[in-house]
Amino acid sequence: MKKRMKISFVVLLIFTITMVGPINSAGLGNWFATGVSAGTGLTLVVDKPKQEEKRQFGLKLTDETAISSSDDPPSEDSDVADFVEIAIPVGMVLDVEATQMRDAGTDAGTLTYDKETGVARVTWNSEATERVYELMLTAEKAQVYELQAVTSDVNGTEVKSNTMVITVDPVQEEVAPEPEVEKEQQVVPVTPKAKVAETPVGRADIGTVDVSTLTDFHNAMMNKDISTINVLADINYAAFSAADASPTNTSASYQRMPERPLTVNGNGHTIDFRNQSYAPYDNYSLPKVVTFNDLNTYGTNYYGFYTDNSAGGTSATNKIVYNNVNYRGSQAIHAPATTTQISGKSSFAQTNSYVSPFDGVSYTTLANQTTFAVGDMNILEGADVKVTNESSGAMYIFTGGTVDIAENSVLDIYTSGTNSTVSDSTLSGIFSYGNINVRNGATLKMDNAVPAAGKTAIGGIWMNAGEFNVSNNATVDIKARGAMYYGSPFYVYGAGVLNVSDDAVFKLEATDTGTSTQDVFSTGTGTILIGKDGVFDVSSDGTGRLGRTVWMIILILIGTRCLM
Repeated sequence: MKKRMKISFVVLLIFTITMVGPINSAGLGNWFATGVSAGTGLTLVVDKPKQEEKRQFGLKLTDETAISSSDDPPSEDSDVADFVEIAIPVGMVLDVEATQMRDAGTDAGTLTYDKETGVARVTWNSEATERVYELMLTAEKAQVYELQAVTSDVNGTEVKSNTMVITVDPVQEEVAPEPEVEKEQQVVPVTPKAKVAETPVGRADIGTVDVSTLTDFHNAMMNKDISTINVLADINYAAFSAADASPTNTSASYQRMPERPLTVNGNGHTIDFRNQSYAPYDNYSLPKVVTFNDLNTYGTNYYGFYTDNSAGGTSATNKIVYNNVNYRGSQAIHAPATTTQISGKSSFAQTNSYVSPFDGVSYTTLANQTTFAVGDMNILEGADVKVTNESSGAMYIFTGGTVDIAENSVLDIYTSGTNSTVSDSTLSGIFSYGNINVRNGATLKMDNAVPAAGKTAIGGIWMNAGEFNVSNNATVDIKARGAMYYGSPFYVYGAGVLNVSDDAVFKLEATDTGTSTQDVFSTGTGTILIGKDGVFDVSSDGTGRLGRTVWMIILILIGTRCLM
């Protein structure tokens, strides 16, 4: 039987509440019942645990030890350590100045670095509402690095974070096209509907080309003067031999291509990219929009078949657009610094393997990754988007990013991973360091597979502060099956905001929970706003509790239905 508490409100209320349900005296320390290191409340997260040589990247430190060992918020007299230390390994350099500039806006803590011992210490600001700090590191050598943060809990016991393993590979040398090739090709006469191999590559007036072979398509992608590619046949990358993206090179990252606006019209055809991935040079010399239309795709690459994995740029001028695109394979989209847009009816499936339609052979992907790793993402108006993941969470939102689900669109997420399969930092269905907007009439649906006995599921939503806005007449329907791997099915760390507007619906249903004492809905010092005729419905079928004691402000307008 579902446990619910129905509350009728007729006036505006501002108060502190304690959610009803059996109380677990062990508190938040029992978030992780599987013995994984992430249960300590001290975590390290990096964009990708695989980098290129001499590449700067951010290592994000989150310290929740002050709340993970008690149901009460930390007090001024708490004995919890006010600092965390990380040993920077030899071959890696901590950029102190860049780090201080990066974290100046949050004022969460102060960094000190002892170059002789290589130990970085972050001393937390006692007035900070969140203990999150990002270290800017540069790998100077191609090797494998291990980093781990250390602090102590209220009992003085040493607490260690997860061990972050970062693999740094040598940079693949980028070879520009030889001028002689362009000169030789320029003498070939232009014919209507010419294939790329027959076209004078290098001419500024080419613009649009039709392609039907692997060679044609690749040459067009690498030609700076091509702005539109029309795919006229199915294409298989099985025979592709580029050194940095060969199907046999499973550790490859991506191949740089000339930066420019580009449209690829798939015309309903299929491309099996295997291990090939394209990425523009990162000089950001001009605004660009790269669009893929009406295309079915497969791939095993770590970054998807196209990524804008550049260090610079602005999301206001650079976009990747997927319109009526279907993808199956490794991570589908990796775009931390570029706006991603999805329209039409599209689907993106992270799978551990796939059977190629070209030869019927099953190919293993670079699995255990989130399907989307994005900064800003827009699900455009009227879109119908399906996202699935077999081993990890479906979406990782980078710091400051916003996922916007536009009017009358649908984003449907399904995950089937468990604590045994996930190996990246996406430990929930949606793992967010940014914001989520569900616009008027839009729908966000989330569901996950029931985990096997003794396992915990990768599902629900985890947010590090930020805002979750459900606009008028929008619907959020979250089904959480089994105990979750990373705490509550809906958990907001810090001063986050859940805003359920007028006539909007927020529904969270936990099933197959058994005797789990895990909270269903949990937040820190956050705020919940429920508009007129809005619905806030949280339920569970287990013997555990619905929610923990919550320190938050709830604003509920006349006519609201609050079911718990």
